[in-house]
Amino acid sequence: TEEWKASNIAGFFSISGVFGGTPAAAQGIISGRLEGLEILFHKEDLLTLMRGLPVMPWLTPHPDIYDKGQVFIKNTATKRSYSAAKMDKAFSDAGAYQAAAAWQQVLTYPNHLPPNVTTYCLYSKGLKTIKSLKYSRKDFMDTPVLSYADGDSTVPLAGLKSACDNWVQAQELPVYSRVWENVGHAGILMAKGGVQYVVDAVKALGRKEMMRVLNEQA
Repeated sequence: TEEWKASNIAGFFSISGVFGGTPAAAQGIISGRLEGLEILFHKEDLLTLMRGLPVMPWLTPHPDIYDKGQVFIKNTATKRSYSAAKMDKAFSDAGAYQAAAAWQQVLTYPNHLPPNVTTYCLYSKGLKTIKSLKYSRKDFMDTPVLSYADGDSTVPLAGLKSACDNWVQAQELPVYSRVWENVGHAGILMAKGGVQYVVDAVKALGRKEMMRVLNEQA
């Protein structure tokens, strides 16, 4: 409840949060891509793994964030294009039926609701990041042609910032965004000033929480 959060959660930190999703996750489901670790697995085994991981459909582009007309996946053999609202169709056409069903379940849950606590969003931009995928075989078994946009090398900028930007207007408590340049998806805390920013924010939250408790006891 909101009352419980007010009493027990001083703040929420998102570090490279994939709130809007990324086309890289769709590529993982369709093509069995796993951050360069493909050489360690047989193709069939990797496809089974990626298509069965429950987290993967949650990480694909979400229709609440991206424009309905934005195409993320295209198949030139079937002349079909897939937006964020049609991810399940893309997965089904590629034979990833389990992932398609899981994606449909994802949409039944409320998404991108404001935390309603003091929020810190940390992310990066300035790196080439997958924007869309184009396949030329009906079965999607070819290596896709990739196009790129701004992001953190894994998640496009829109997928990193849109939810946080929306929360600024959706909640009364402050939302702070700290953006780094040219830092990889998993590199925020290793970037210059990353750890110190979190430490300083936690200290500030601690002082605020102490004042709240003292005021309640007064």
